[in-house]
Amino acid sequence: MISYTIEEKLTLVKEYLTSGCMQIEFCRSHNIPKATFNKWLHNFGFPTTETINNVMSKNGIPSREEELQAELAKLLKEKRELEKRLAHEKMKVKVCETLIDLAESTYHIKVRKNSDAK
Repeated sequence: MISYTIEEKLTLVKEYLTSGCMQIEFCRSHNIPKATFNKWLHNFGFPTTETINNVMSKNGIPSREEELQAELAKLLKEKRELEKRLAHEKMKVKVCETLIDLAESTYHIKVRKNSDAK
């Protein structure tokens, strides 16, 4: 069994908290038993992910992952709607351009502004 100093434990806890990894993955990658790591977190005053998830689920609060998935779904829906609106606006511009071209060719009237005019 490997013995860690307090500094090493704190360094590993800080690395875990900033890594964004799941606790089980972090423990496996550093060959630290999950129970030992949970004890470190508890000793340093950090709740474990499981504790947080249990409290959240008991109180009906969605987990961070659920919130992110809901936000992603909302943003994807908004993106599709904006793409539809953009395509519609591009079509309107094309129709206006075509109508101006037809009006100019049919009535021989310059509708577009002359960019060379001063």
